[in-house]
Amino acid sequence: MKPAAPEPARRLVIADDEPLARERLRRLMQHHPDWTVVGEATTGPETVALVERVRPDVVLLDIRLPGLGGFEVVESLKGPNRPAIIFVTACDDRAVEAFGTGAIDYLVKPFEAGRLSEEIGRAHV
Repeated sequence: MKPAAPEPARRLVIADDEPLARERLRRLMQHHPDWTVVGEATTGPETVALVERVRPDVVLLDIRLPGLGGFEVVESLKGPNRPAIIFVTACDDRAVEAFGTGAIDYLVKPFEAGRLSEEIGRAHV
């Protein structure tokens, strides 16, 4: 009997225009070896193009992005292959709107590392 093949790593995109925020998210994701960061974007249009190209399982998405905001990005990604969305933002007043898009969570910066771990775990199901 052949041993079971290991599960492929889950794929994640980070979309934030702030370099330090992207660096922190990348560093936090290193604690999740079953996840691979497959790309980063700094604008809304870049995020849409990247997601369409690499087809991630999850996008960590800021609300304020140049070109297209996070909500516009989500609107552009409608369809059966849309990734799960976790908003990661400094905007503390748009959570209701975010959940209305079908997002699985809304993390307000600065957030505890454990919160991201919880949501990544939920997205893994």
